[in-house]
Amino acid sequence: MQPSSTPKRTEITSARQHIFQELVQTETNYLNVLKTILDVFKRPLEDPVIMQEQDIQLLNQTEINLIFGEVPAIYDVHAKMHSEFITAINSWKNDFSVGKVYLRYANDLMKVYPPFVNFFEEAKRTILECKRTKPRFHAFLRACETQPECKHQTLTELMIRPVQRLPSVILLLKDLLKHTMKERDHKDICALEASIAKLEEVLKNINEDKRKTEGQLCIFEIFSDIENCPPDLVSSQRRFISKI
Repeated sequence: MQPSSTPKRTEITSARQHIFQELVQTETNYLNVLKTILDVFKRPLEDPVIMQEQDIQLLNQTEINLIFGEVPAIYDVHAKMHSEFITAINSWKNDFSVGKVYLRYANDLMKVYPPFVNFFEEAKRTILECKRTKPRFHAFLRACETQPECKHQTLTELMIRPVQRLPSVILLLKDLLKHTMKERDHKDICALEASIAKLEEVLKNINEDKRKTEGQLCIFEIFSDIENCPPDLVSSQRRFISKI
């Protein structure tokens, strides 16, 4: 995995370029956070040599998957977008279409974000439970969190960044669109409008999937609580409405 690049500082010639530069800088910062999660925490937990030195498997693969889930896939998508943005910002042309980049990766974002966001609370619970029951894992986390890349943040604090990323991108794209519309015939106007709509669709799907997941968990809890509950209560066709 290549370290993420920082865009070159260029003379800001327009509000549109300034906002794009801000977008790229936040994307660079975000990629560095994802890289820290993967390099400082996930990879050592999966490295057999490091675990052999510890003389114990700190977490099993199921626990690792529960905690880190889609982070590698999210990193890969953003690394590809970031590469295109860096090329654009280092040889800036005002007709560069930011919206087209997001449209190109919209389906990938739709695949990777809902699973991560929907199971983020479960990931946090897994971290807390493993810290409580596995002292060596607790010590491993504390050692990792002192690394300079973490900037005094815990793993849980780093992991919340993907939950926050898409809403912040939408705000930046809306600001970019506002300034792009000052040039009536700019080809990025339609692409930005479409990319904002796509990202908002991703957020909508995340919220709908989250409600479905929470509803299914409620049904399972009801099934577990009721003695001799009919098995057909648990069905993909049933939706949780309320509990009295």
